[in-house]
Amino acid sequence: MFAVSLLASGLCMGVGAIGAGIGSGQAGASAVEGIGRYPKLSSGILLTTLVGQAIVQTGCIFALVISMLLALMVKEGHSIVAAGAMLGAGWAMGFGAIGAGVSTGFTAKKAIWGLSRNSKISGVLTRTMLLGQAVAHAGAIYSLIIAFILVFSSR
Repeated sequence: MFAVSLLASGLCMGVGAIGAGIGSGQAGASAVEGIGRYPKLSSGILLTTLVGQAIVQTGCIFALVISMLLALMVKEGHSIVAAGAMLGAGWAMGFGAIGAGVSTGFTAKKAIWGLSRNSKISGVLTRTMLLGQAVAHAGAIYSLIIAFILVFSSR
């Protein structure tokens, strides 16, 4: 059972980090392009990039929490149900984090793109980015809830 727990933990974190990596890369690439074209806007672009990239990491953080639970809460016995629940929790959270990471990174990318073209509306762009990112995390939140249910129901 320990091996299944570790496998589920690794899958959860490994797959969960994919979306955050892609999303952070999109935002970072957009910031580099924006600062390259409009160096005078670098402080505003950098601030928006950092805020956007921080939000992108949320799904990855959820995956980390579930991954740690799976690695540390080894279940007694050799129940196929417990093994399935652990693998299901790892897969649910890992894949649930991909969409949130990619979509929130895309949202940050477009906010940075808009800021580099019209710095006067930075407040509106940042608020809109944060609202869009919050809604985009719904799938990751649902995945987190299901993963918690699976982890704690098989005990």
